[in-house]
Formats: sequence, C-alpha cells, structure tokens
Amino acid sequence: MIQFIVGILIICFAAGLGWFGKNLAQEGWKKWKHPEVANKINEVKAEDTAERQLRAYVSVGPLIVKEKFPKEISFVAKNTGHTPAYDLLSHLNFEKTGAEVGLPDGFVFPIKEGFTFGRSVATLGSSGEIEFTFPVDLDALTKVQNGKMGLFYYGHISYKDIYKKDHVSKLCYQYTGARQGDVITHEFRMCEKHNDAD
Repeated sequence: MIQFIVGILIICFAAGLGWFGKNLAQEGWKKWKHPEVANKINEVKAEDTAERQLRAYVSVGPLIVKEKFPKEISFVAKNTGHTPAYDLLSHLNFEKTGAEVGLPDGFVFPIKEGFTFGRSVATLGSSGEIEFTFPVDLDALTKVQNGKMGLFYYGHISYKDIYKKDHVSKLCYQYTGARQGDVITHEFRMCEKHNDAD
C-alpha cells in the first residue's frame, strides 16, 4: 500500500515537472523566435531605471514669513536629483476659512485670478536651491493671530527634467501664527494632504 502511494506521488511530481519544463521551454522559444520583443522590453526597463536615477527631483521647503516691511512669505525649492531642472515656475495662493475650520472637502488647488505667481527660473542645477518670495496680506495674518479666521497657503513648483518630461511638487500649509503678548510668532503647520510630488 505504501509503495502504491509513493508511486502515485512520483508520477504526480514527474507530471508537474514536465508541465513546468514545457512552459519554460515555450517561453524560451518565444524569446528565441522573437528576440526583438524581449530586447525591446529590456531596453524600456533599462531606460526607465536610468531616467529615475538621473532625473531632477525638486522639493519645496516649508513656508517662512520674512521679517521685513512689507512682509513676504517665502519657500525654498531644492533640486536633489543628479541633473538640472528646467523651466521652473512657482505659484502660491491662499484659502481663507472660519476659525478652527479646515480646508473644504474636495479641495483641489484653485488658481485665483489677480493673486501672485512667483518668478520663473530657466535652470536649477543638481543640488541647487532657490528661494521664491510672495507678497503677504498682513490683515489676514492679524485676523488669524486674533482667532478670527483660518488661513491656508498652497502652491506648487512645476519643472521639466532632462528628458523633457513635466513634473510638479506641491505644498500646503496652515498659518498658525499667534500673539504672545507683544510678540507675534509666525508659524505654519503642514497640511495632511496636498504635499506630494511626482
């Protein structure tokens, strides 16, 4: 009885091994018969890996209120990739809400007419960084400090890599500045969403 069971197991193993070998042979035959297809797939994979390793990656830093008059808000864009980023364009906008109220559901970075676009930059080299500045509504900051309003700043950096592909890095922060006696603390809290990059 035991010998019979062992015999059945050997037959099943041999059948499985034969099926695996057949499929492996068929795949090998396809690659041998159509090597251009296999080569093309390998080329695409290699090119994609090279692009991801060499392309520019521009990140955007936290928002800062510049202690000057008139006051400005700024953030730094830094290229952490191995090649330059081209045609950089910065944008910053704001969304006012009620006090202790977050961004509305479905918020999607509207670009409002009449606000501000930062200056564009032709090239940002590898490991290079540049600061973008924007005018600030001092009255809005004061209302937040007095607990009368909520205020969110959002924006992005758009750029091209050496392969002429477009990329966007986004930022979104809530202004949480407050008065401490005669001292004003300009602080920002990163939003849970809208701080992503491709």
